[in-house]
Amino acid sequence: MPRPWTRRERERAATGVMSRGFADIRTIAHEPELAGDSVAALERIRMIADACHNLPGLIGPNRQDGGPDPFAWAWQAASSDQREWLTQVLWSLDLDTAWLDNVPTRRSLTPAWFCAA
Repeated sequence: MPRPWTRRERERAATGVMSRGFADIRTIAHEPELAGDSVAALERIRMIADACHNLPGLIGPNRQDGGPDPFAWAWQAASSDQREWLTQVLWSLDLDTAWLDNVPTRRSLTPAWFCAA
């Protein structure tokens, strides 16, 4: 079974995904016709932003360790377009995404305090 990333790989993945996400969002915002039309451009921007939104806490000296893995969360919730985009970015960083296919289901990743009624 493929192994999860090390802390260093996880930080590299977060940095790479966010950097590519910001660049792609800026490009699409500047030239929405690249996505087809303005509605498609907004949807593409939203898709990229959703894929990146939990990643900033993984980087730097104040990083958040413990809890559900943000990449596992993103992978579980990803649409086919998000997975395709994430896969392209992560592979460009020479990171194997195979372990993400073997993470527990999203329900089992939810912290117990979140599920309590």
